[in-house]
Amino acid sequence: MDLALLDDAPPIELDGEIFRRNLEALRRDDADLAERIAAADLPRHWRPVRALDGSPAWRTEPPAAPPQWLGGSAAPKTRGRACLAAQRGAIVNLACTGFGAGVEIADLLPTLPPHAAVFIFENDLRKVAAVLRTHLLDEALRRGALILHDPADEAGALRRVLERHPGLRPPTRVVALPDTPPERVNEIRALCETVVQQVAQDRRRRIEELGAASPSAKPDSARTQVAIVALSDDSNAHWVADGLHAAVAASDWRGVLSAARGPRQADASVHAEAVLRADPSLLVAVDCNPAGLPLTTGRRRCQWHIRRITDDRPPLDPDAVHLAASPTIASDLRRVGVPDDSIRELYWAAPQVDVADAEPESQDVVLFADLLDASPEACGVVQPTHRTLWTALHETAERNWATESILDARSLLTQAERACGVRIGEPNLRARLAQIVEHVLIPAVVVRRILRALQAARRTPLVVGRGWANSAEHAEPLAASVADVQEQQWNQRPLAAIIAGPIDPLGPALLQCA
Repeated sequence: MDLALLDDAPPIELDGEIFRRNLEALRRDDADLAERIAAADLPRHWRPVRALDGSPAWRTEPPAAPPQWLGGSAAPKTRGRACLAAQRGAIVNLACTGFGAGVEIADLLPTLPPHAAVFIFENDLRKVAAVLRTHLLDEALRRGALILHDPADEAGALRRVLERHPGLRPPTRVVALPDTPPERVNEIRALCETVVQQVAQDRRRRIEELGAASPSAKPDSARTQVAIVALSDDSNAHWVADGLHAAVAASDWRGVLSAARGPRQADASVHAEAVLRADPSLLVAVDCNPAGLPLTTGRRRCQWHIRRITDDRPPLDPDAVHLAASPTIASDLRRVGVPDDSIRELYWAAPQVDVADAEPESQDVVLFADLLDASPEACGVVQPTHRTLWTALHETAERNWATESILDARSLLTQAERACGVRIGEPNLRARLAQIVEHVLIPAVVVRRILRALQAARRTPLVVGRGWANSAEHAEPLAASVADVQEQQWNQRPLAAIIAGPIDPLGPALLQCA
């Protein structure tokens, strides 16, 4: 084996469009920083190359000195996936101690939920300029999922970006890239802790001032009757909130809408401000708990539930009227103790579509389903006997996936207990396990059986749902929900649409399929 090949770094040709698009996206939020990055001169001995793992990278090759890799690794993507594995799916905002080679952050961003952001604490602006030449990050910069700031004044720059975007949460978890000195990690951690406290105080003070303001200081209050908030990162909830807002606008009422559509609208205080400025007669919270808003005044509240009620859902607002989007959800609300006089049925409504031409225009099959992780680790099944039962549950669901038994989680549990000889006797544990079977295991098994059937028919489905972006399944992801699908992706009517989700005869998937 030629060990010299391990140090091989073939050059790559830079695409100027990447740098232009990144700077254009950054310029929309911080024009001064974008100009400083554009003016940053890269040393002549910095060379764009292909790393050993195939990712674009930079090598520094100063005269009379050994070559080094920007970010410290000849395989930055491989190392990044290993050292940042614990951050994939993080629900808090991250403070990263550097930009590395860029691919580490570019690979991490798609794994984060829509409301999360990564703040880059890179103290060399030339490295930022280099990374922005090799990795297209414009979409993340544009929506606020990637935050860059001036290394000359990190504390001031962090405060300014949080003041500019009052819905952006500060970073609360420091992520140390390899080779970051401990003192640098501690410096960033102390800076973030200080800014977090200051921002929390400023936002709380603003809410208190708005709550105490007179009606004359709230110009929208005399005309606003309904405020609609959607605090979750679920685009289905935003879709419903948009529809409700449009319905209010079509009536004689006036409404305001505040939705957490991205990192810059993630903090509840920005939505509380919108409600307090409007001072509406009625507050409708779509798929979220309105009691979670830091409001200083009381008002009539409704909590609209558009998904099944499970134990891991946010708590219910005891003082709200609960709107159920389907009869099944209404039954769930009664099951968890909501009295009948606090439940109203407010079902889904689909926009009118043109169905004049009923013939399919393509041979595509669209699958509406989330790709759920039904592994014992993901479902919290830890004890050896419980894992034995979980394996039996998988096998039982596989055997019954096309029968009526697949609709009855407790029946599957009983069959699996008989098959493996393990029985769960404790009532609360048994109820919790049955709920996980219904909401995770059954949908996961059904989706994969459908995929196998489509693969046998030599069809690759177009999928609308969460969890598909980085999966190895034989499918082509379209979007996380129908609300995220671009209009040009629907230019042909598919041959068929398949729903594979939680058991509910009426829900968002049914209308999306229609």
